[in-house]
Amino acid sequence: MNRRYADLRAALRERVRIADLLQARGVPVRPNGRGGGTALCPFHDDHRPSLNIYRSRRDDTERFRCWNCGSRGDVFDFAQTLLDYPDHTATLRALATEHRVPWPEHDEPVSSDVLDRAAQFYAGRLTPQSSATWPSAAFPSRSCGSTASGMRPSLLLRVICSCA
Repeated sequence: MNRRYADLRAALRERVRIADLLQARGVPVRPNGRGGGTALCPFHDDHRPSLNIYRSRRDDTERFRCWNCGSRGDVFDFAQTLLDYPDHTATLRALATEHRVPWPEHDEPVSSDVLDRAAQFYAGRLTPQSSATWPSAAFPSRSCGSTASGMRPSLLLRVICSCA
């Protein structure tokens, strides 16, 4: 996720707790005194508490790990798996709606500096000899040097036709 969602993720981390998600589904959590706890893992048939909830030493985020099935991650991974969301964005959107955290607006167009620099890099290396190997129907000579053609930036693929 990009920087635009960093504030959203921080706000959700303050409001959403793994223990609360478990307790809302009837799974008791036994506190361990270090800001975390132990519980039965909801991802498999668990008879002894094997799910640890803890604070990460690296970035002080709440994380989980099941020593039986190997599931691990942060609160977003836990919510995505527990609540069966299809992807990370859907998880963020659902949690933001549930906890009344505003979704960030897209006030600036999606710009891809990396794609533009890559396009300039390859445009400088295309020669008339290399363009001769392209089918004329795909890249007509009248568009060479003036047209950037290819897929939409959202697909992260751009081909530049730049003939000298």
